Amino acid sequence: MSEKRLCKNVAKYRRAQIKNLQWTPVIITDSKGKYLRSSDSRVDSTDIKLQWLGRSGFTTTDAVRFLTHDKLRSLLRHHGQISLYVFLGTCDFTSKGSKRLIKLNKPTSQSLRKYFSNLETLKLRCTSKRVRITFFQCPYYSIQRWNKAQGHKTPSIFKDDDKTLTKVINRANAYIDRLNCEASTYTPQLNQDFQRSRNILVVNPGIH
Repeated sequence: MSEKRLCKNVAKYRRAQIKNLQWTPVIITDSKGKYLRSSDSRVDSTDIKLQWLGRSGFTTTDAVRFLTHDKLRSLLRHHGQISLYVFLGTCDFTSKGSKRLIKLNKPTSQSLRKYFSNLETLKLRCTSKRVRITFFQCPYYSIQRWNKAQGHKTPSIFKDDDKTLTKVINRANAYIDRLNCEASTYTPQLNQDFQRSRNILVVNPGIH
């Protein structure tokens, strides 16, 4: 079979598969969505469209306030069935200060408790058989390197905060893995790729 013929058959198969898809992907996230949405805009017109929810600085607390039972009913009326992907966390553990600098939210134990509680609330809110909820892991990022990029004169003072942040993210992701396992769902281990790349140092923390 020629390459041209193969590509034509693959395209035909994809159109048939997408036509039969019944679950609409809905992603709730912070400013990471701005960059991910730019990729979505380049998707082939034959692909299923995604719905993006959230905004810059969005936390899990914001998600709980936003994703009310009425909002879920509205989404289901519009889409029928939805696969809800929650990609939040960075704005729960760090916050924006002056001059685009970020800082660690302390005490971190309190941030984690609130984060865990909010994820549980979102999970319990999505009990309809027409909603599938999946949580994405929180990516690693560096307070020190981010603040250095914003012009901080002594970014090394954030070195210890970076170590603490990594521990916080590890605990958060372990909790996410448990929730996804209970729901028989799965998300890619994004941080494994970050660990193999220097890009971990400049990951957008999603707060601006």
